[in-house]
Amino acid sequence: MKILTIIGNGFDLGHDLPTQFDNFIKSNYNIFSQKYGAFRNENNNWKDVESQYKQLLCKIMRDRKGIDITEEIDNIIQGYGFNEYGEVDYYNYTSEAFMEEYEKIISFINLLNQFEQDFLEYLKANCCDEQLKAKVIYNKIEEILSASTKIINFNYTNAVEVIYGIKDIVHIHGNIDNSIAIGCGTLDEVKESMVDDKYPTIENFGMNKHGFAEMMAYYEEDMEGNLVESHFIKRFFDEVSSVIEENEVRIFTLLDEKSKDSLALRKQIIKDLPKEHYDKVYIIGHSLGEADHAVLEVINKDAIVNCFYHTDKDYEHMKNTLGTMNFNFELLSDIDLYKK
Repeated sequence: MKILTIIGNGFDLGHDLPTQFDNFIKSNYNIFSQKYGAFRNENNNWKDVESQYKQLLCKIMRDRKGIDITEEIDNIIQGYGFNEYGEVDYYNYTSEAFMEEYEKIISFINLLNQFEQDFLEYLKANCCDEQLKAKVIYNKIEEILSASTKIINFNYTNAVEVIYGIKDIVHIHGNIDNSIAIGCGTLDEVKESMVDDKYPTIENFGMNKHGFAEMMAYYEEDMEGNLVESHFIKRFFDEVSSVIEENEVRIFTLLDEKSKDSLALRKQIIKDLPKEHYDKVYIIGHSLGEADHAVLEVINKDAIVNCFYHTDKDYEHMKNTLGTMNFNFELLSDIDLYKK
């Protein structure tokens, strides 16, 4: 029987490890509560940093000031006019709106990087291997882990390796020995849905009202009243549109640089799981939060899923989530899991 086991933060908490984001914030409350206040959710806690990060980043992207290139050029021409050669008297076009949003995004990503580094240092101090060696082994958990074909661990600690002696673990978001990634695919989702990597030129618009509106930005009337392309304005138009496209690429690159290394393993898991087939799936200590649905959804649906819940609220949430994903599942209380 092929068995997949998925482990979430409830596993570490069940072994009395202080791995919640709230634990981290309280370890240096005066500093961290201010520094990372942006990641505090509506309930005034840091329990779900991933989802809060996603909401904040998506809000930034939704609030971006779109640039109408024809309006932009018209404003520049009105403000600067033409030089003696008939060229638009304006050089080295830049967009203040773009720079403002770019700085906002990069500062936000830098804040997440700092959060990851500080949280990693906290884990090293409070969940190191020496501390793990003193933890209790629970027989039911040991039985499940020992029988597992593959273990995907969403946690950063080495609890499975040190407490249970099982080494072949996939730490999907990194681990305490190297680097960690507070991530849920948000950057990719934002990039795909909220960033235009290419200005929609007439080739995209075609000869409709949008295409004609674009053409009018660089066409003018000749002496006979015919519309003809103005070479100088068209050249300036191309310059401005090129800068706008380059700006969008800068945002793509910014988002990619954050996710390409830190979430590379997560992406690989999502790519590989559909090719694998499991008879049984155990879910231990994982909340089945929205942030990780992309991973769960690609598991084969004919597997029997045993999902352990901690509270009645967890039970209802897990029931709805697994049902929506069309899994054949059974929900089990985790009380029996943490017995010697």
